[in-house]
Amino acid sequence: MKYKFLSVVGCGLLLLLAACGAESKTTDAGNAPSSSHDKEEEELTVTVVNEVFASWKRKEAVMVSYSAELKNENDVPVIIDRMLVEFLDEEKTVLDHGGVLLNSIPTIIMPNETAYVVDSLEIRDEGFTDPDKVKSINVEIEVNETDEELLKLEIDDVQFELLYEDDSLPYEVTGIITNPHAKKIDLAEVAVGLYNDKDELLAVLRTMIETNLGENDSVEFGTFYPRLSDDIYGKVTKVKAIAYEDPQN
Repeated sequence: MKYKFLSVVGCGLLLLLAACGAESKTTDAGNAPSSSHDKEEEELTVTVVNEVFASWKRKEAVMVSYSAELKNENDVPVIIDRMLVEFLDEEKTVLDHGGVLLNSIPTIIMPNETAYVVDSLEIRDEGFTDPDKVKSINVEIEVNETDEELLKLEIDDVQFELLYEDDSLPYEVTGIITNPHAKKIDLAEVAVGLYNDKDELLAVLRTMIETNLGENDSVEFGTFYPRLSDDIYGKVTKVKAIAYEDPQN
């Protein structure tokens, strides 16, 4: 199994797209229109604080995964309208079925708050059987301002344990979610970053829970998704968990 780390910023890939208002949804950084109306609009970005991707063999397929921690360093809430990750071979060619659209948890990121994204993809292609041929990734993010807000839930008693070393499920994380708000929460999303002792992100786990939580009600959670490279087995020393109401709530 091969575990790889890529600094997207260091490789010059496009991660951050400008976001504008109704007249012009997006512009390239440094090329904003010169009208007085557009000058009043701020360029919005989301910072990729930590990221990692991996490729490995599982049964008859090649698996690929991408995990990242994002941060909103703007003064306004933002929403990630679209985040695409493509997996590339040594010739920078996108692998067949080698792309995935990601949804962040939370979908709406408040100022100075962080979010996680993660997913894994099974590439079933008779002509592609070597995970070492996955050499790099391409990431595209579209960000816009929003006036919406998602409720942040309290999360306690977070624990992680080794699960399976040879089934792409190396860890499980458990904990307790509490709703401190008057609004009842029917669905909650949880994301957990897995880190080593150098604070390097190794992977992200996520789950969705049907909660029916009233004010101050609590519920336990456990993570089982997505499948991850077994190469991180035994390397996780700390975890960071966040929980929010689901945007469909």
